[in-house]
Amino acid sequence: MQLLLFVITVIILLPLLIVGLIVFTYRIRRISIPQKISGTTNEPFGTRLMMHVAGTRDDPVAYALAGHLPVYNKLVKFLMVETFRIACRISGYKGSVFAFPGPRSSVIGPNFLTIRLMRR
Repeated sequence: MQLLLFVITVIILLPLLIVGLIVFTYRIRRISIPQKISGTTNEPFGTRLMMHVAGTRDDPVAYALAGHLPVYNKLVKFLMVETFRIACRISGYKGSVFAFPGPRSSVIGPNFLTIRLMRR
């Protein structure tokens, strides 16, 4: 039920999200790339930001920083992050897409790729 409500809310807010994505992409192409900053550097930050907004990762520093970065200015923060926050708050959805990675088992021995490379 939460997923359905989340999807409906996102569909209603889709015009804001699309405009936000257009502004975000424009700022990457016109600000980040000419300064020799890779556009993919924004992906990990955006992931941390969305997990914080969804409530699966507590990261108030990333949220506070978002309005002051070249790509995530206040307009992009409102159009993409805040509308996403509204959808999450209304629906209560915290799906696996926004889940923080769980603990992984530690590997005691070397992995297969390491062994294969060492044999060459």
